[in-house]
Amino acid sequence: VMTKLSESQLVNSYRGKDGGFMIAKEPSEIKLKDIVDIFSNESPHQCIYGDGSICSQKTKCTLHDKWQNSKESINESFLNTTIQELLN
Repeated sequence: VMTKLSESQLVNSYRGKDGGFMIAKEPSEIKLKDIVDIFSNESPHQCIYGDGSICSQKTKCTLHDKWQNSKESINESFLNTTIQELLN
């Protein structure tokens, strides 16, 4: 987890006896979406059914339209929430 965060430049890593990790940006500059995107293995269009297929407006699964609103709402929340807000 920390290696991926370091590779994404959200934390800095320090080696040695007094080493460790330190946040690389101000908490107000880090959006939840920045973190979620690092660990998400899914395509943004991967089907909710989880069978690996791709959903789009042209090739919709039966839940596509119902899930789309929820997915957009979750994405909006991640995009508009910072680490700073979680600390308050």
